[in-house]
Amino acid sequence: MKRVLTLAVFAWFSMSPLFAQPRVAGAFEVPRGWPADEMMPGLQLVGPGWRILPTVENDGIYNTWTVDSGGTSRRVTGNDRLAVFLLELAAIQRLQEVSRGREFAEGLRDAGQAQLDAALQVARNPVETVRRLPAGAGRFLGRVGQTVQNAAEGQLDIDRNATAAQTTRRLVGAERAKRVLAAELGVSPFTRNAELQQLLDDVSLVRSMGRVTVNVGSVFLITGVVSHVLTGINVSAFLTREQIEAEPRDLLAAMRLRAVQAGVPAGDIDAFLGNRFYDPWTATAIINNLVRLQRVNPTVFVREAAQAANDLDAFFFFRVSEMLTQLQGAGIGVREYVLTGRTVACVAEDGSLIAPLWLDFAIWTANAQAAAEWFRALANERGARRAVVVTNGRFSPVAGARLQVLGIETITGFSSDSDR
Repeated sequence: MKRVLTLAVFAWFSMSPLFAQPRVAGAFEVPRGWPADEMMPGLQLVGPGWRILPTVENDGIYNTWTVDSGGTSRRVTGNDRLAVFLLELAAIQRLQEVSRGREFAEGLRDAGQAQLDAALQVARNPVETVRRLPAGAGRFLGRVGQTVQNAAEGQLDIDRNATAAQTTRRLVGAERAKRVLAAELGVSPFTRNAELQQLLDDVSLVRSMGRVTVNVGSVFLITGVVSHVLTGINVSAFLTREQIEAEPRDLLAAMRLRAVQAGVPAGDIDAFLGNRFYDPWTATAIINNLVRLQRVNPTVFVREAAQAANDLDAFFFFRVSEMLTQLQGAGIGVREYVLTGRTVACVAEDGSLIAPLWLDFAIWTANAQAAAEWFRALANERGARRAVVVTNGRFSPVAGARLQVLGIETITGFSSDSDR
C-alpha cells in the first residue's frame, strides 16, 4: 500500500483551461479517473510493443497509469516513473534486437560453459586456481590481464559477500560494462525489471570480452515518447563518472564518507544507505544533491529519507533532493532543513519557509486542507516571511484558490530556469 506523505497535498501546478473540473463533494474535491491526454497533453499512447490505456487514475496526489506490453498489464504510479518505465521498455526492445544479431551470437558462443566454469574457479579461489586454468579459459580471461595476475598474487580485493557469479563478472569487466551499457540506454543497472536485468547481464558479458562491439545506439532516439517529462528523470541526468566507474560497495562507502563530512551522524547515513529501496545510483544522486548545498547540514533530510517504505517514497525523496539543488540554481539560497510531517521543507536565506514537493495532480481534500493549515501555522510560528510551495505538479483551480486564501504561495512547473 502506498505511503502518503503528509505534505504531499501541497504540490500542485496551475492547471490548463483544457482540464475538466474534478467532482466536488461539499467543500472538497473527489479523486477520479481522467483522460490521459488531459493529465499529460501530447503523451504518445501507443508505442512499439506497448499501449497506455486512455484513462488514468488520480488518487488526489499521484496519477496511476496502466501500460499493456507483451500480453501483460503493468500499473505505474507517477508521471515521471511512467517515463522511466517506457525507457525501460525501449531498452528491452533494443537489447532484444542486439541479442538476436550474429555478432552477439558469436560473442556468446565464445563465452562457453567451460570458460565460464574456469572463471568461476578464479572467483572462488583465485590464488590456488589461476595457474591451473585450461587453455580455453586463458583465452577468455586474457583481457583482464593485470587483474588475474593480482588474483594469483592474492592482491585482488574480492567482496566476500558477493556470489561467485557476481565476482566472476567483476573479474572479466562485465559489471563495469553493464553500468556503461545501462547509462547509454538511459536506464539503471539496478532496475527491478527482471527481463531488463537479464538482457543487460547478457549483452554486457559479450561486450566485456572485447572481441566484439555491441552497439545499442543512443538513448536520445527513444526519449521522444515522453520528452516533456524526462528533464531530470533520465538516468543520464544525474549520472556521474563516479557512478559508472565505481563498484557499488565502493560507491556507497564514498557516499557515507561524504555525508559524514557534511555533518550527518554515522547511524543516520547507515540507515539511509541500508534502506533496500535506494539503489547505489539513486543514493549517490541524493547525497550529491544534498552536499551541493554547502553550509546546510543534511541530517534532517537523510534521517527522513531513510524511512522510505517503498519505491515510490524513494523516488519522492530523490526528486525533492533535485528540487533543493534547483532552488539554489534559481538563486534561492537554503540555510536550514525543517521536518514537516513526513517530508522535508527548508528555510531560505530570505526567511521564507519553502516546501519542495514532487507530485502529479493534487485536488482539494480534507487532508489537503489540514496539511495546508498546519503548514501555514508552522510558517507563522517560525516567523517566516512567506510560506511557499514549489512543485513540478499540477493543482486544481479549487486547490489553488484555497491555498491563496490561506496565504500560501505556489511556484509551479519548477526547475532551475523556471520563471518565478
